[in-house]
Amino acid sequence: MLSGEAGIGKSRISEVLRERVADAGTRIRYQCSRNYTDTPLFPVVAQLQAAARVKPDDPPATTLDKLERVISPARIGPEVALPLLAELLVIPAGDRCPAFAMGPELRKVRTLQVLADQLFAFAQQRPVLVLLEDAHWIDSTTRELFDSVIEPIGGRCVMLLVAAGRNSRTRGEATAT
Repeated sequence: MLSGEAGIGKSRISEVLRERVADAGTRIRYQCSRNYTDTPLFPVVAQLQAAARVKPDDPPATTLDKLERVISPARIGPEVALPLLAELLVIPAGDRCPAFAMGPELRKVRTLQVLADQLFAFAQQRPVLVLLEDAHWIDSTTRELFDSVIEPIGGRCVMLLVAAGRNSRTRGEATAT
């Protein structure tokens, strides 16, 4: 956990660490935003779109192809992961990814499992650096995701750096301390 007043260099420290890991591992960056504190999984959606190089004018089939390429072989296979992640990114999947008949709570649980599974699948291939920036603006669902991966990270080659402003205490410290 890296926390401090605005302007003291938290982002610079994160960037230097990110640069040093450049060729040695997988780098995943989640950027929280004050404009999306009530938008579930906003930093995750933004990271997935960036990793897949999704463009706003991409047709759904192209977007699904791009998303499928960034899904790592994992315990939860692409036949489950792709439909859930497509739904998360609001990609019309049509016949390619049939919707699962499950309630909203189960869908949320399964989506969080898929996201955690993807992180750990990357870690089986090579070391992973996860940067969670501006965590003082984290939405509750993203927080739930990160809370769920904190303990299992200990047994994997994953480094998680959580950067937050001092006012993060008003929203609650991240579990990663």
